[in-house]
Amino acid sequence: MADDWKPGDLALCVSIRLAHRPLPSEILKVGRIYTVNDVRWSDKEQCLALGLDEARSRGKDGMWHAILFRKIDPLTDEERDSFLADLKLPAPLVEA
Repeated sequence: MADDWKPGDLALCVSIRLAHRPLPSEILKVGRIYTVNDVRWSDKEQCLALGLDEARSRGKDGMWHAILFRKIDPLTDEERDSFLADLKLPAPLVEA
């Protein structure tokens, strides 16, 4: 699964335990969704690394360990409609 990351993917931060950069908790937030802008193999770290639009690592390459994230797929229109229907929200008020 880790090998299928690509720019534009959405990455859910699931951990900051392995973020060896200074003060990662000030940059990354568990539960936040980030947008991937770069994907590379890091020879130095021996891991897949992700560049994120919303959070640049303070490391030299500006990348984060991919293990800190889970790839999430955006909902299709059908999935979104089903989800909203399941919420059973009241109909919007329409003024006459």
